[in-house]
Amino acid sequence: MIVSAESFGQEYEEYLLEANKIYESGDKEAARRLYLKAANKGSAEAHFEIAYKYIVTSEESIYHLSEAAKKGHGRALGYALEKLLFRANSLRQADPQGALSLYYQAKKANPNINIYDEADKLKIMKMCAEPKEFDVEKFMKEYGVEDEDGEYPFYDVWELAEEASRGGRFGEPDPELVFNLVIRGSWVPAEMEYAVEEFYNYWKSDIVKEFDVCDYITSSGGMSYCASK
Repeated sequence: MIVSAESFGQEYEEYLLEANKIYESGDKEAARRLYLKAANKGSAEAHFEIAYKYIVTSEESIYHLSEAAKKGHGRALGYALEKLLFRANSLRQADPQGALSLYYQAKKANPNINIYDEADKLKIMKMCAEPKEFDVEKFMKEYGVEDEDGEYPFYDVWELAEEASRGGRFGEPDPELVFNLVIRGSWVPAEMEYAVEEFYNYWKSDIVKEFDVCDYITSSGGMSYCASK
């Protein structure tokens, strides 16, 4: 029996339409099961709806958003890039090479995708993807470092970047280590882009420069954090 791609598409569209209808009626768990069926059949929108409408783990959210983005879903790409890089704020979750690869896959699937401030974001993604030798798990184990704990003030990784830029337990300040920590530590895109541009240049020039979180703060929450420091 030969089943065409069109028939698979028709099948997931039926699942998706039914899922939307049931979700609106209030039976969100039943809708979720149908979204998963549609996603398994290849529906980008179903992958997006699971990540957007439901409380899922970070890993599940990144998976579903990435699968949708790979199929050319614009909103999914924007959210995925935030989780993988621009708002990653996590040693383990940040994936600069994965973010850049996903961007190119999404653009290939749908050249009409546009993300906010795209030219600048692409430039930042390329900068962040350059250093490829940073072993997060090895770094955390070697120095007994914890990941961002998800509690205010949300700058745990950037505090590690501060410490690394000053030496201490990490040894002599290493511009590449500092840059790798800067890449992974922001939860505000504007702050991240500003810091990345500066510390990318220090890394490329092998310049040791002290990193101060409060030099890059733009959010009100960040300003409160800096005032308390």
